[in-house]
Amino acid sequence: MLLAIGIGGTGLLLLMVMLRTVRASGRRGRRALVERYARLASRELQRARLWLAAAALAALLVPAGARADSPNPAQGLGAPVISGDKCADTTYKDCTRLHFAYGPVSITPGANYQLLGQQISKPNYDGYMVRVQANMVRPDGSVPPVDELHLHHAVWTSIPQYGNYLPFYGVGEEKTANQAPHGYGLLVHASDVWLLDYMLHNLTSQNAPVYVTYDVDFIPKASAEAQGIKSVLPLWIDVRNADHPYYPVFNVQRGYGHVDPATGKRVCVYPRETCARFDPFGNAQPGNGVGYDFTIPSQFAGTLIGMGGHVHPGGLTDEVSLVRGSGASTQERRIFNSRAHYYDPGGPVSWDLAMTVTPPDWRVQVRPGDRIRLNAVYDAEYASWYEGMGIVMAWVAPGDHGGVDPFQTENVRVAHTRRVKTRVRVRVKPRRARRRARARHHHHARRAHRRRHRRPRPRYRWVSRYVKRTTYTDETRYVPIQTEGPPNHGHLPENDHHGGEYPTPLPDRAGPVSSTINIANFKYSPGDLSTAGQDGIPQVKANQPLAFNNYDAAVGIWHTVTTCEAPCTGVTGVSYPTANALPPLDSLELGYVPGNNPGGIQPVGQTTQYQFVPDRAGLQPGHVYTYFCRIHPFMRGAFKVVS
Repeated sequence: MLLAIGIGGTGLLLLMVMLRTVRASGRRGRRALVERYARLASRELQRARLWLAAAALAALLVPAGARADSPNPAQGLGAPVISGDKCADTTYKDCTRLHFAYGPVSITPGANYQLLGQQISKPNYDGYMVRVQANMVRPDGSVPPVDELHLHHAVWTSIPQYGNYLPFYGVGEEKTANQAPHGYGLLVHASDVWLLDYMLHNLTSQNAPVYVTYDVDFIPKASAEAQGIKSVLPLWIDVRNADHPYYPVFNVQRGYGHVDPATGKRVCVYPRETCARFDPFGNAQPGNGVGYDFTIPSQFAGTLIGMGGHVHPGGLTDEVSLVRGSGASTQERRIFNSRAHYYDPGGPVSWDLAMTVTPPDWRVQVRPGDRIRLNAVYDAEYASWYEGMGIVMAWVAPGDHGGVDPFQTENVRVAHTRRVKTRVRVRVKPRRARRRARARHHHHARRAHRRRHRRPRPRYRWVSRYVKRTTYTDETRYVPIQTEGPPNHGHLPENDHHGGEYPTPLPDRAGPVSSTINIANFKYSPGDLSTAGQDGIPQVKANQPLAFNNYDAAVGIWHTVTTCEAPCTGVTGVSYPTANALPPLDSLELGYVPGNNPGGIQPVGQTTQYQFVPDRAGLQPGHVYTYFCRIHPFMRGAFKVVS
């Protein structure tokens, strides 16, 4: 049985609520849990789906042993028929690749909710998971283009919790496969309950059914332990865990940050630096000057055996450092850079990327009290990037001390080679012709003959030249650590269409003077570029408020107003349009959820109106400004500022 629930306002916050109350027993405890969930759901969806919530929550309260029954326990709850595919690491004995699918999920136009799938398929016998890879497919098994249907994120969590936080595996549109190094795996019990927190985007105006698939390479417990496989635990580290753990997003606006001396381009490092005037929820987003620190508790001390990062378009690197000590004795060292390797010819502008991951032999020791410090580096030169993420999933083998202590030192003899300017004595080629001329005029022929045929005497002169000189010194250094790794995969065909083709100039026709632009049925009115040729581009006064109103929010469809460089009329693709206009303006996601969006679980501004005064926002009279919807980038609009 696959039990899925798709109600706005759920996600990780609901999961936290369930974890705190899942031990409640009896009818009273179950009723309280259902009522608490109902307060997070909208009144319209509550009447239609409350029974599903009650059924799902009741399933969580059933004893673990009663949940482990299915027609074929070896395949897990609702698992499809297992094919003959081999595990990625073919050296393991008894390893089986299990294929699971969650769905079908109908993605409606405008869908942008975090949703929760409960009691999803999983292995129903004890064993070790050594690899997991996820994707999103249509019912026919094809992978949809990213510029049509978008796997924003899917995060797998477990009851009981495996690591330091709820998730044990997560994937975004970069679709990183998690492969544990040989000899390590995550222990999964038959009694564990898996849940799926997901956000799927529909960038079109038509409903689309999809499945979230995940393939698990799995070895039975007895066989794995006989082969010497060690247990690892997941560490979920994200830059907004301290203040927005349920939806950890932040903004990077063009022009913030600093110029990277290595590239000469502007970047911003969050949360070390202030990267935007506001965050995705409309609050201030100051930097803290350091980064996000996760302190290693005693139960997770051991050896880090691998890690990989997650960023959104515009993201460049997840910088991971280890910090030890405090005060004057504080030591900090970079242990890995998970870089975004872009296959997009335009650079860091789309989901056409792969994250680099640690090499198979990478090992780093961590002690209790050590701090893993994370900073996310984003482009701030080309465009603004809204709702970005900076997450690293690491794996630790507790009690394993086979890795490198990053603060251990060693004595090395270091060669220093440099070019120096010096004077050297060089031999000059003798001038034979001149000596022969003198000899012909000599009075004594024999003497002249001897002079003509004798070996010339060498001649030298001093010149200035650059030479290489090498000196050696004995130095104390940290032991080496591989801070770079290979991309997790190559280019994916679902990212083939980058967009931006066939841009057309904006129409010259002037439209009506307006102070209000309404958004309804996926159009801006007035000013939608699909009708601007007939209706003209509306004019707005520089010193009077301009208001955008999203009427689609009444049916759960959110939109944004985000400025892009004119004409912003190219074909929609995975890297077009982008928020590359100056000054950078963004409305947040115009919409709302009940209860004032508790915990910031949904990416919404809790308002349906965006209002500003053009001249106060930095817009100049006489200029035409274009904009688009970040959720539905085929939506484009324009207005002209007049005095």
